[in-house]
Amino acid sequence: MHEGQAGFPIESQPFVTMARHVGGGVREVLQQCRQLAGAGLDHGIQVHWGPLIERVRWRISSSQAVPLELDLAGEIARLPGVTNWSVLEDVLQTTGDTPLARRPRVWFDLVARDIPCASAQLRQLRTRVPQLAWWAHRPAPGASPDAAPCGCNSGCGPCEDPALAALCERGLPVVARPYRVAAGALGRSERDVVLTLRRWQQQHRLLNMSMHTSDDPPECLHLVAAWHRFELSASSIDRLSTHPGIVAVESCWLPGWNSAVVAGFGPVAALYRALKSCALPWPDGELWAVRTCHVRHAPLLFGQEASALRVTDRTP
Repeated sequence: MHEGQAGFPIESQPFVTMARHVGGGVREVLQQCRQLAGAGLDHGIQVHWGPLIERVRWRISSSQAVPLELDLAGEIARLPGVTNWSVLEDVLQTTGDTPLARRPRVWFDLVARDIPCASAQLRQLRTRVPQLAWWAHRPAPGASPDAAPCGCNSGCGPCEDPALAALCERGLPVVARPYRVAAGALGRSERDVVLTLRRWQQQHRLLNMSMHTSDDPPECLHLVAAWHRFELSASSIDRLSTHPGIVAVESCWLPGWNSAVVAGFGPVAALYRALKSCALPWPDGELWAVRTCHVRHAPLLFGQEASALRVTDRTP
């Protein structure tokens, strides 16, 4: 059911279209999708917003060790704009010239639809976790500068229809007519909901609807190679990003670190071969074992938590 995961149809009977494409029966396709959704059966169809809505992306980090008694996972999960966070588990290799103040211990990207909402989440984190000093790097690597107003008021976008936007973020049930269920919850017609979502997609405010499966691992280990002085070129990033086993490649990763490569956890020799195949030097900084923890499938920009933060704190 890769089609549903990549782009769930926005129409009154989406499983009819999926069945037509895969050459199966509607009931069979629906049953397979319900099995894939697993525990997420009631909210398995979720929205993915485009950059016009996900307009603010900051990288948050701390270079202080996490106290054992601190429930950091729980505190980060309170932030609606976070999908994953990473913590340094071990330093596998070092050149010996890395100041401890430069070595990040925890980091994650925070996504919001405006600066006040992002600022409110950061303020909440600093208030609830004062044991660590948190720094915001604006914008995150690869992100556009904090964007101008979304313009939803001129094009009837999600910001002008937060009830439908929030419902799609929470997820629609994996049933034959999920948009009819959404319409009933909002006291609207199914046709109105479908046309609204299609309009948002045409405006590039909504990337797609997709079916979320329940097989996301709660956490996984990665190797992270970080450079102090060497900065990966755009062509090097493109080449390395397609190499098997490479998860992410970034330049301007964090202050004091010009580049970073994230790879699946495995033999260091495999990472060495990947860099060598792209004519890249071994890191002049450090090699780390990093644990990445999953929080949610996508950031919540319109949910109850995000809305409460946005209303109660508009300080930039």
